[in-house]
Amino acid sequence: MKFNIAILEDIELQSENLIHLLMEWGKLHDHIIDTITFSSPFDFIEKVDFQKYTICFLDISLGNEETTGLDVAKELRASHYTGELIFLTSFKEYVFEGYNVNAFNFLLKPLSLKALIPVMNALAEKYSDHYYTIKSSTGYTNIPYHDIIAISASLHDISITTTKEIYQDHIGLNTIARHLPAQFVQCHRSSIINMMHIQKLESNKIYLTGNLTQTIGRTYLEDVRRKFATYIMRMNREA
Repeated sequence: MKFNIAILEDIELQSENLIHLLMEWGKLHDHIIDTITFSSPFDFIEKVDFQKYTICFLDISLGNEETTGLDVAKELRASHYTGELIFLTSFKEYVFEGYNVNAFNFLLKPLSLKALIPVMNALAEKYSDHYYTIKSSTGYTNIPYHDIIAISASLHDISITTTKEIYQDHIGLNTIARHLPAQFVQCHRSSIINMMHIQKLESNKIYLTGNLTQTIGRTYLEDVRRKFATYIMRMNREA
């Protein structure tokens, strides 16, 4: 998985240490880390496109600046940033103030890999439910699960049809099926569909987003109908 991370830290050595620790964690768990760093809260607010960054590390005390990392966090939330905020601080008493901006966690300085690992592991687990990640020789591609319409298999490869394009991955259908969220259902020995994209289910045929259709295999028909009925009821309760 790839993590895009923005860092606000006014001390260069501490910023470099955080990046080093993040890279070490990435190597340990086979994740890609992409970072951008700022020392000024004003540059951070004005120059960062926050929708690109899943995580923001914010130093609370910023030298002689009157603006603190907490102030920056409040501005981010006021601007509808929904990503993760992790504060960096030397003072435990700030922890309670973080609840007002829905902080994911606090890390006490000096930072260590031992302290960072459980925080980043928790984030990796949280976001594993959001994306299917394709690993290639050139890097990683994160595909949001809600964008996936259908997955079809051919031998040991799969095609992932999304609302935007089609991706290929070298993996068996049974293997990927074990890791998909509950809105996915297998409807044929070589096909899985996302129930979020069902437009109509008629007899043994599924009509999907993008004018796609999928025939339901005879042995899968009862299971598909049951799971789709459960999915619809759950959506109605949450509406």
